[in-house]
Order: sequence, then structure tokens, then C-alpha cells
Amino acid sequence: MKRSRRKRKGSSGFQKLLHRFLIFTTVVIIGAYLIPFSTGVLDESDGTAISSLDQEITVRVLNGCGIGGMALRGSRYLRRMGFDVVEMENALDSEGKPRFDYQETEIWALTENREAAKIVREALGFGRVVYAPDSTQQLHVSVTLGADCAGALPPDRTDLSGE
Repeated sequence: MKRSRRKRKGSSGFQKLLHRFLIFTTVVIIGAYLIPFSTGVLDESDGTAISSLDQEITVRVLNGCGIGGMALRGSRYLRRMGFDVVEMENALDSEGKPRFDYQETEIWALTENREAAKIVREALGFGRVVYAPDSTQQLHVSVTLGADCAGALPPDRTDLSGE
């Protein structure tokens, strides 16, 4: 008995080409997304890679959320990360009264060099960068810690040891 040969249903040339195109496109998209992370830190605002500065970054840390000791905790964390924290206090309003209503941490670039604020933002892992160069300031960056820092800022090791 002879068996008849059936024509196997397989992918057409067009389907194979489409399949290869989709795989190639997926690889390109994933690669384009991952390349900035392998070459530096990706800045979320404009997509540029951040490199480290040659100079020490001076920082002021302000408690804008009202959680006791948060400016000290933020200062100690930034110092461990290699920043020169030169001021630490409560955030103040225009009348000089304490202001604790910041919901989001603000990282103010006080010099023309925006990269310093971006580096601080990357070290913290939260907050938004605000560009406001002020030639009267001797600092590079001012950080006003908002309510978002409570869960985002790592615990201070010295607080845990009782120092």
C-alpha cells in the first residue's frame, strides 16, 4: 500500500522573515535601553549619562518633612557616599519659620554645573532635581528632604548602634 505524501504545512518564507524581523527588533530595543546603564548612570530627566566630578561636591541638607532627625540621617548617608555635607538644618519658609510640608525631596543645583545635583540625586535614589543657579551660594547642591525620604533613605548605622 502506498501512502500518499501530504504536503507539510510549514512556515512560509514571509512568516520566517517576519519572525526574524520581530526577534531582531526586540533585541535592538532591549539593547538600546540597556546601553546607557552600562556606560554610566542614566539621568531620568533628559536621558544623559552622568559621570563623576573631579571636585568634591558640597551639600546642604534640610529637613522639609518634619520627621525628627531626618536632616542628620540624610547628612550621614551622603557623607558615607563621599559628599561634603557642610550644612544641616530644618527647611525654612520665607519668614524664617520651619517648613515641613515637602512631599517630594528637592535637590537644588546651586551652580551652573548641573551634574553635581544629578550625582547627588543618583546617590539618594529619589527626589527631583531643580536647577536654580545662585552666584551668592558657596555650595554646589541643596537637598530638601521631603516625605518621600522616610522609606527611601537607608537606616543610619550610627542610629542603630546608639551613637
